Amino acid sequence: METKNSNFSGRELPAYLGYGILDENSVRFENEIITADYVLDCDGTAVHKVTWDIDRCELKTLLHGEFCGTSWYPDLNKALTYDFLSRHFDRDKIFDYLTGKACDTGNIHVQKFTHDGKDEKQIIYYPAGLLLCFTLPLPEKNEMYTSFLESVRQDTHVSFFREKGAYLLLMDVHDQVTMHPITVAEFIVPLAYMTGAAALFSKSGLIRPCKMLRMVINESYNSQISFMQTFIGDGINPYFAYCFKELEEHQHGPLMKMFHHTAKALVFQKPDKE
Repeated sequence: METKNSNFSGRELPAYLGYGILDENSVRFENEIITADYVLDCDGTAVHKVTWDIDRCELKTLLHGEFCGTSWYPDLNKALTYDFLSRHFDRDKIFDYLTGKACDTGNIHVQKFTHDGKDEKQIIYYPAGLLLCFTLPLPEKNEMYTSFLESVRQDTHVSFFREKGAYLLLMDVHDQVTMHPITVAEFIVPLAYMTGAAALFSKSGLIRPCKMLRMVINESYNSQISFMQTFIGDGINPYFAYCFKELEEHQHGPLMKMFHHTAKALVFQKPDKE
């Protein structure tokens, strides 16, 4: 993914970094020290402050003035990487704030994820920190969708990744399970542009209003290794799941049984605010 850089004696400031977008008016280069602010896309407040000397780069992270961590290494790449490696995104204040802003734009759900497990793979990208996968269910591919794809191809912050076959599984109030083939489209977005991309999709008119066809945002690696996601229902919405792998016909029955077992177990959980 391309970035616009500001180069100072071989040291480059990317156009976006982790949670924020470069505030070009904040950039200073004095006595071989670079200072710059990166701001949140949704409200313009400083989220990262960079102080970069010849042999030491400090990255300070804030949320509306509240200190949220600091990291210092010889260069900005390592400072961001090690800062993000230490973050628990299932309870990170900044990620929670951006999640709320993204969901407020429309029928969007942000999948919680964590890297607390010893065997879980964690991938940090530079300068993005995290790359997010925006998954859009497509009951049909119409002219509106085609036009949206054309506009996205000219937007460097939202990259069309692929379309793939999936299955939508539903369990009604009588515990009857049905399975429906569906296409999903996936788009990759750097974390810094999460809220802007969410607003873009909401304005496109492509996100259907029902809960089962909402857009889901997940960390890109977690999204690619996910076989199935199951969501809690309520008195209005059925329990439902997406299976992200195309199966042979003889595998449909076992998949429906697995979903039924999982959904019945979730019945005893209190519905969340998905």
